[in-house]
Amino acid sequence: MTDLHPVVADARARSRRTLVQGLVAVSIIAAGEMLCQLLPGVEWTRGWWAVTGVAVGQAALTAALSRLHRYLVPPDSPTSG
Repeated sequence: MTDLHPVVADARARSRRTLVQGLVAVSIIAAGEMLCQLLPGVEWTRGWWAVTGVAVGQAALTAALSRLHRYLVPPDSPTSG
């Protein structure tokens, strides 16, 4: 295994953590959608799939942007939040 530069290792860890957090949020949304199926007259449609797909895409994009942000802005920078 090769040793990674600390910035690369931190960016990788940050993006993975953000992706997992986003996917947990998507799972909660999907669980809510599934619970809505218990209501009378509600059907799983393409719209439900679209919402779930957009949420998964948002989680992946957020993780990618988190990784890019870590490369571009050092953690001790005042703009790093």
